[in-house]
This record gives sequence, C-alpha cells and structure tokens, in this order.
Amino acid sequence: MADSQWHSIEGVDLQTASFPLTVEAGGEEILIFKVGQKLCGIQRICPHQEADLETGKVMGEMLKCPHHGYIFHFITGKCLNFTGVHADVYEVVSEGNLLRVRRRD
Repeated sequence: MADSQWHSIEGVDLQTASFPLTVEAGGEEILIFKVGQKLCGIQRICPHQEADLETGKVMGEMLKCPHHGYIFHFITGKCLNFTGVHADVYEVVSEGNLLRVRRRD
C-alpha cells in the first residue's frame, strides 16, 4: 500500500475477534494488534528477512520479530535495536463492525 489513503475492512466484530487480526488492504497483508485499548497495524512480513510477524511478542507499543528479535515501534515503524530497518505501520480506526486502516507516513 504505497499511498496513505484510508481503506475499509467490513465485518470485523472486535468484541469476539482474536488478535492479532490479519487483514488485507490496498493489496497488503496487515496485522492488527490490540495494545491496551488502542488498535495498531503493522506489515505482516518482517522487512529484515521476511519472517511472519504474526507470532511476534507485543511489548507495550513495540513488536518483537520471532525470527531474529528485531523490535519495531507500532507508531513509527522504526526498528529500535538495529539501524536502517523500518516496518510499514498503519493507523487503525474502528467504527462499529468496520475497520479503517491507512499507512502512516
């Protein structure tokens, strides 16, 4: 998803949803995590060596890759323990059974 426009995902019941949710928007697979009361989105595949981040460990506002331990910030996408690595992250808004996502710049 190269643009930062909003994409809608219908039929998501957050009351019964199991996190992380895997959704597709703009041709990209995105993982949605619930961090406290906030929804955060990040690309599903690690930018380092293409590991699946779905089983990564949530550490506050960060996600640790299960493969090599790269730690990404949900808001900035910046890798906190290795320089030069960045993940695409997404704003996520819930409106009833509708999720809206857009890539953060």
